[in-house]
Amino acid sequence: LFAVTFVAGVLDIDAITLSTARLVDRKILGAQEGVAYVFIGLMANTFFKGLLCGIIGRKPLFKVIMFPWMASLVLQI
Repeated sequence: LFAVTFVAGVLDIDAITLSTARLVDRKILGAQEGVAYVFIGLMANTFFKGLLCGIIGRKPLFKVIMFPWMASLVLQI
């Protein structure tokens, strides 16, 4: 399930958050598991978006976003 969360988080974090919240509400997942799944999806999403920005925007744009992007990844931990 962690791998699925990572792959799905790359595409859409909202779907992961809502699905996980529903599973926790129905007592299918524990709260700590739910937090872990949302966290993994969020990290994957943030990493992918920054990487995509660097690839599409090339070096000038990546220089601008590199520090805030890395800070957001570190602060999520």
